[in-house]
Amino acid sequence: MDPSPADELVAQQRTRELNALSVVARSISSTLHLTALISLIMDQTYVAIPCDSIALYMIEGDWLKMHSFRSCWIAQEAMGTRIPLDGASIVRESIESRDPVIIPDMHGDHPFAEEIRNHLDDWGLRPGFAKVRSLQYVPLVAKEYLLGVLVLTHRIPAFFTSHSLNLAVAFASQSALVIYNAQLYQRAQTLAVFEERQRLAR
Repeated sequence: MDPSPADELVAQQRTRELNALSVVARSISSTLHLTALISLIMDQTYVAIPCDSIALYMIEGDWLKMHSFRSCWIAQEAMGTRIPLDGASIVRESIESRDPVIIPDMHGDHPFAEEIRNHLDDWGLRPGFAKVRSLQYVPLVAKEYLLGVLVLTHRIPAFFTSHSLNLAVAFASQSALVIYNAQLYQRAQTLAVFEERQRLAR
């Protein structure tokens, strides 16, 4: 019995998912250049998981800063958007719980959604956000360190599923490991330069 068109679409999607994860896994051992690695991961995640936007936020002190995104609605000006974690208690607690979450409707009464809506202008997220209905986010954790969060959105309410969340977790795990290793490498390089300058000074 020949597979139905629906079965063929599912098979094609699963192939895209596996190929994307494979590309990311190979990249871990290919380079430690953080910007290049994040760009590759974002591209592959956008290919593998149907969504309207995907954004990677990194924790920098008491801020959550947008480091990279792929989107059909986020403007380039949004790059570098910073969310003050001290003024976003629900967002902070949600991320620090380290649990991935699906929010079926950002126009609904979920506390996370309400806090985001209340601060759209303060955080520079107003442009285009009216289109966002579904949202899922996955904290980036490596070696027990919380590094940031991966956020995906879609214009259709209740769009994301447990499968899409599990897939996002897989990409987030790879992303966190890549970022953690790249940051360690950068710190080691900085320390080596400092020690060499100290040696020359002596």
